[in-house]
Amino acid sequence: MFVHSFDWVILVSTSLLILIVVAISIQDFKTMRIPDALTLTLGLVGLFTLTIINQDIPYRNLFSAVVMFMIFLLMRIGYARIKGKPGLGFGDVKLAGASAIWISPWFLSSFLFIACISCIVYVLIKGFIFGRETLQNRIPFGPFLGFGLVAIWLNERVFGQFFL
Repeated sequence: MFVHSFDWVILVSTSLLILIVVAISIQDFKTMRIPDALTLTLGLVGLFTLTIINQDIPYRNLFSAVVMFMIFLLMRIGYARIKGKPGLGFGDVKLAGASAIWISPWFLSSFLFIACISCIVYVLIKGFIFGRETLQNRIPFGPFLGFGLVAIWLNERVFGQFFL
């Protein structure tokens, strides 16, 4: 049973969210790149959805999107300065910012936790199956950010914050 009214806006936006995240994930796994068009679409659909749901422009979500973008950008720059190469793609930075539009600022830490834990599980399973040398390869982070976003969105809007 759903806690919130499950109306057409939630149904359509959830479907679009999942389609965009799947497209981003496929592209990121194939090419290690996240197309700007998909990231922009994700952000705009999220902004449009929350504007309809809240009947106002979601300024708080826009602010948290800028903060999330800046945090990821600083992590990217910091890692590159320390290691001499980027450890986080710029597409991941933009995707983190666009994802933050969709969810409440209170759930951003849960979003990051789910993304990181799911990525760690992926790396452990991949290392166990294919051996240690595969752990030296680059790992696309976009699919895990997308998984975290979908999980938090479903928790917030469909299940009514039941699970987290």
